[in-house]
Amino acid sequence: MKLTIAGTEHIRFPEYARELKSRFAGTDGVQWLGQVDEDNVMELFRRAQVVVLPYAASTGSSSVLYQAATWGRAVAASNLEETRALARENDLCVEFFENGNAASLRETVRSLLCSDAQRRAQAKHNFASIQHIRPEETCLRYAEAFNRALAKGRNAKRIPLPRMELSQP
Repeated sequence: MKLTIAGTEHIRFPEYARELKSRFAGTDGVQWLGQVDEDNVMELFRRAQVVVLPYAASTGSSSVLYQAATWGRAVAASNLEETRALARENDLCVEFFENGNAASLRETVRSLLCSDAQRRAQAKHNFASIQHIRPEETCLRYAEAFNRALAKGRNAKRIPLPRMELSQP
């Protein structure tokens, strides 16, 4: 088994990835990719059995969640209200683990890795759900997520949103 870590640090958490990489340097089975070129993203998802979103905090809508659904991959994610809302709004199946709890993360990933049927069912459901979402709906949902983040931060600014009917997943 191999753990592949991809992506860049979020501006709100500078040095976090560098600290982890330094702490776990040389650990067998861990591959650090950093930023992945867009041309290689599809292959990265195709090689994955499970996509893990170990977010400590929500930074808005997760493109990784949508990509995992698009490429038919099972997802395990930190139990954050924002991530639960995204899953609910998009009719996505996600296995949640307790935020910040390594044992909970381990058991959730183990459960998915040990059950081909569970992974396939989740991936099939998510792929079917994501196919019903039009691009303009995705953009609107991102804007709604930004507005929720602004409201949560008690910022009076909002992104004006067009009125449109959303399809039901």
